[in-house]
Amino acid sequence: MTAARMRKIARVALGRLERAASAADLALRRARRALSGRSDLEREAEHWSGPGGNLLTWQDHPLVRAYINRRVSGDPAVNWIDALARDFGSFDRGLNLGCGAGDLEAHALAIGLCRRFLSVDISRPALDRARARLPNSVEFLRADINTITLEPESFDVAFAASSLHHFTGLPHALDTVRHALRPGGLFVFDEFVGPSLFQWRDRQLEIINDILAALPRRLRRDLRRPLFHKTRIYRRPLDDSSRDSPFEAARSEEILPMVAERFEIVRRRDYGGAILHMLLDGIAGNFRPGDPADDALLLRLIETEQNLEARGEVASDFCSVVARRPA
Repeated sequence: MTAARMRKIARVALGRLERAASAADLALRRARRALSGRSDLEREAEHWSGPGGNLLTWQDHPLVRAYINRRVSGDPAVNWIDALARDFGSFDRGLNLGCGAGDLEAHALAIGLCRRFLSVDISRPALDRARARLPNSVEFLRADINTITLEPESFDVAFAASSLHHFTGLPHALDTVRHALRPGGLFVFDEFVGPSLFQWRDRQLEIINDILAALPRRLRRDLRRPLFHKTRIYRRPLDDSSRDSPFEAARSEEILPMVAERFEIVRRRDYGGAILHMLLDGIAGNFRPGDPADDALLLRLIETEQNLEARGEVASDFCSVVARRPA
């Protein structure tokens, strides 16, 4: 038997072992979820209570952030919040739905975008971290945004940073924002608006998996589970109870149509993600920032996604929107 044949057999065997280990890991996580006895809302709050990882997702990588910024603002150094301040000026009172640890508030206050905030989240630990780092000009409210009520016409601007796609009560949340904004107030969000419940399109999955299979093994190491390598992306079963975030992409496809029914769309900037989002999830940090070979490969992947989007083979799964409550 030739050495090449032996290497091929070894790769096939290793792939089978990795798939079996992944299946066992999934079964274990499902069993733990079933035994925990916690509600979906409690699990959602726990999922967003921990600190973020380092270069785990596509948007964590500096080259991808620059690409997104360029599509959103025209400048690789200007993100969606900075672009709002640049193009729309400053506001008095802001509302943030799903504030987490207060990153948006900290930046908005630092650049003078808002003078004060009401910040809402379901996670108590995240709110505790936000309180510890932010000034008294930020008021915090622990509440379920799916059922929340707010004082009418009391905010100049409302924000949602990757939170809308977690709201099962999306119509109520959007009605509440519209009700809480002053006439002419802005609703600004940066969101995943792709397939609900991550029910990826067939062509999308085919392209992602073809690219993933072609990546060098070192770039496929799973940074969340270092003993594993990422081998394939699957469409999630609709009854998958193993998800750490039960409300992930709950009604993501409905966000843009529902917003358009309630607000005037002032500006919408699509910025892709149909390929890069799931391709790079859990492995983005393997592309070492500043490494010439890794940077060149990642830039080729970015260009590939742009070309696929331009040809209509994939749609943009992410966008940044500025909407206005009618006067």
